[in-house]
Amino acid sequence: MGGREGIDSNLFGLAPQSHPNLQPSKIEKGGTSDGTVIIVALVLAIPIMLIPVVFGWHLNIGGIYAAIKEARER
Repeated sequence: MGGREGIDSNLFGLAPQSHPNLQPSKIEKGGTSDGTVIIVALVLAIPIMLIPVVFGWHLNIGGIYAAIKEARER
């Protein structure tokens, strides 16, 4: 009884199996690749994220300009 008789090698279904969803995606004619989707997402997301940053820079630069202008008047 010391052998491995009767033990299923695919215990709990954890053995690697070939499944269509696990295969690398194939680009069909006229389809888009994952890289294209990522690039488009970045092109759309980066400007949206930068709007508050640019607004903050605008406020800071405006304040610095006003301070320099006021200091020159003195």
